[in-house]
Amino acid sequence: IMESSKDDLIIVFSATMSYFEYSDIRRIRHLLENRNIWMIGSGVKPDFIRHTITYESGNIPLAHPVQLVAVAELIAQKYAEIVNFSKKC
Repeated sequence: IMESSKDDLIIVFSATMSYFEYSDIRRIRHLLENRNIWMIGSGVKPDFIRHTITYESGNIPLAHPVQLVAVAELIAQKYAEIVNFSKKC
């Protein structure tokens, strides 16, 4: 994230939406707010992340990886369309 640009797509998978709770984000909060970060998980979304996709975990350990991969593929496809479109304009 520290080396990313505004054009990079960052997808964070966090089953509990707690990914950023393990570090002191105060010094990088401005980077997080200005990056194209999509956070996918089950739980309360951080207020500095603009794009989230939440799901009900249902406590089925084997189900969520397949669901998360499908969501990641859809995001990647749509992002590729957007980037290719903007390069043509």
